[in-house]
Amino acid sequence: METKRPSTRFAEAFPEYHTSYCETHRQKMLQLAERQSPGAMVLSCCDSRTDPALLFSCEPGDVFVHRAIAALVPPLDSPVGACIRAATCYAVESLQVRDLIVLGHTSCGGISALVRGVENTPLEDWIRVAEPVLARARALNPDADAQSLGIACERLAPVFSLKNLEAYPWVARGLKDGSLSLHAWLYSLREGELFAYDFATESYHQLP
Repeated sequence: METKRPSTRFAEAFPEYHTSYCETHRQKMLQLAERQSPGAMVLSCCDSRTDPALLFSCEPGDVFVHRAIAALVPPLDSPVGACIRAATCYAVESLQVRDLIVLGHTSCGGISALVRGVENTPLEDWIRVAEPVLARARALNPDADAQSLGIACERLAPVFSLKNLEAYPWVARGLKDGSLSLHAWLYSLREGELFAYDFATESYHQLP
């Protein structure tokens, strides 16, 4: 049996969405066409298994999403961080989101690439952002093998990204005046469970 190309399947599926959502929620669609007011921004990985809108049962307009390999947020002055700087500034200052959520996940290909090395590949410039994460994982686990280092990096990376976000001026202003909150979350693919990082205990706890 011939398998349909993904683009064909997607195009054929769209009329169902149009009928079941767009026509059923006509007034909301008209409102969304004029403006959006999502309550949160999620910075997540590009991984096809970790779609924030699906994980959190969102409808159109609920969440502003930026996706990047391994959900990394570069330091403020990073030459590869222009898109994330623009997206977070727009979310905080124009959309006035109340929460910024960094969403990492287990079995992350980007983190695996960080551990095994990506020199002389198109991924090198981006993954280099997370070199402090790998260094920290090695310091905490000096005898760890590659698999264990990867697991440690998956847990450290969302916190690393969140701390970088704190230095973004628009984020710092939101934190100072109390209009914005930051969250580092980790989604477990195998168990389908969600964990939040607690800075007081320096550990993850399961949500909700």
